[in-house]
Amino acid sequence: AHRDGGVMMQKGDLYKSKNKVFGNEVDVIVQVMRTYDKRDIDPECPLSVAIIPMVQLVVWSGNQTGRVYSYNRRVFCKQYEKIGEA
Repeated sequence: AHRDGGVMMQKGDLYKSKNKVFGNEVDVIVQVMRTYDKRDIDPECPLSVAIIPMVQLVVWSGNQTGRVYSYNRRVFCKQYEKIGEA
C-alpha cells in the first residue's frame, strides 16, 4: 500500500474521476490493480535514476471499460478520488 495525498492506496480500491477523462467522460469508475515504482534512467547519465510512483488500474465504466492503464500516482490523485472503503 502507498500513501498519496494522505490517502492509502491499495489493490482493489475504487476511485471515481473528479473531472472529464478519456476525452469527455464524467464519473468514470476505476479499480487499482497495483502500485509500483518505475525507474526513470537518464540516457545522458545512467547513474541518474528517478523513482516515479505509479498506479496500474482497470476501468469499470464508460467507453474505456475493461482497458488497463498506468498513471503517475501524483497525476492520478489529481484526477480521481477514492470512493468508499474496499
